[in-house]
Amino acid sequence: MKPQKYRNRGKSTRRKSLNQFISSGRYKTIKNRIVEFLSIHCPDSYTSRELQYYLDILIPSSICAPLNELKNDETIEVSASKFDELTKREVSAYSISNCGE
Repeated sequence: MKPQKYRNRGKSTRRKSLNQFISSGRYKTIKNRIVEFLSIHCPDSYTSRELQYYLDILIPSSICAPLNELKNDETIEVSASKFDELTKREVSAYSISNCGE
């Protein structure tokens, strides 16, 4: 069996991958699911790993771009930090911005 060779993946490859992800429609679906979940569970906060688990998202990086965009749009906010047992570090926890309004 021939070993796979990995070449340096530049920004253009990452950008192409993100554009394919956005054009697939999964991007908007994940954003909507995040907002809906956090709205239902207001005022609780969840880490990206917890959201990935509760929303049944299989690929961890699939949640990063939607979370960042929702945070930039001020739809969600970083409301706490939690200790992640897997990585053994403090991570951001997100909640809906307009909770209680």
